[in-house]
Amino acid sequence: MEKKRFIAAAAALLIATCASACGKADESEKGGSDTAVSSETEEKESAKTAPADDEKEPETTKKRKSKKTTEASDAADKSDTKTTAVKDSKSSDSGNKSSGGSSGSAGNSSSGGSSGSSGNSSSGGSSGSSGNSGSSSSGEQSGGSGNEQQGSQQSETPQTEENTYTAEITLGGSPSGKGENFTVEGSKVTITSAGDYRFTGSCSDGQIIVAADTEEKVKIVLDGVDLTCTDGPAVFIRKAKKCTVELADGSSNKLSDSAKDKVNDGVIFSNDTLRIKGGGSLEINAGNAHGISSDDDLIIEGGNYVINSVKSGIMAHDDITINGGDFDIKGGTNGIK
Repeated sequence: MEKKRFIAAAAALLIATCASACGKADESEKGGSDTAVSSETEEKESAKTAPADDEKEPETTKKRKSKKTTEASDAADKSDTKTTAVKDSKSSDSGNKSSGGSSGSAGNSSSGGSSGSSGNSSSGGSSGSSGNSGSSSSGEQSGGSGNEQQGSQQSETPQTEENTYTAEITLGGSPSGKGENFTVEGSKVTITSAGDYRFTGSCSDGQIIVAADTEEKVKIVLDGVDLTCTDGPAVFIRKAKKCTVELADGSSNKLSDSAKDKVNDGVIFSNDTLRIKGGGSLEINAGNAHGISSDDDLIIEGGNYVINSVKSGIMAHDDITINGGDFDIKGGTNGIK
């Protein structure tokens, strides 16, 4: 009886185990079927949305290409930025290269994006662009101010023309001077060659003599001279192609003679063409004969004259031309002859 119950229990347990196993198998088959159906559906959907064969690439390859493209774009952006900075730096004034150029570069680098043709920022933000424009305007303003200041300084500085003389001579008992083409003998100064000679000082018994070649031109500048000659003309132009006596602007000069010389008969006497000009004044006291005398032509182009003479105040053997000047002449015979 107990064996029968044991067998029956074992059989029942076996049947239950088989039934359980069969149930799990059915569920597994159903799950596999569902998975297969889901897989087929996904494959169909993938087939619809999948790109062409030549577009299929592994995800890693896509990322690498994307990274290279981004790096190439950044490199191009940096190159454009540098090129623009160089252009901006070259276009600025020479006095503002360091200020404008460095500010432009700083603005571009801070923008962080690709720069346009004007050298301003793009994707990084507007702050870099405004920095560039601010630096440029500041550099231009400072450069303009510097140029204006320089122009103002140049306009305020007058350009004076310096006279260069062949010699500068101071009259006196023993005349002295610096330069060339003149000799000194006692109180007499002799000019020996062409050139411009400036005289200053005073002498109670001296003489200025011109003895140059007949083809040379000589200019005598009287700049504060008080000269008296007791044995001939105070200024004696013995030989020169043409001699000019210039009264320095603003200067006061005085010439006198007292000798009895019928040949060289003037306080200023010339054997050749004589021209007198300048903005200074000249007082002449002629104790011999004439005040100003020339054996050739006489040309007066300016100056203030006070002439006291025992004969003619102004005399020439050829032509007398007066183009300017003020004259106060007291002549024993004639004013102008």
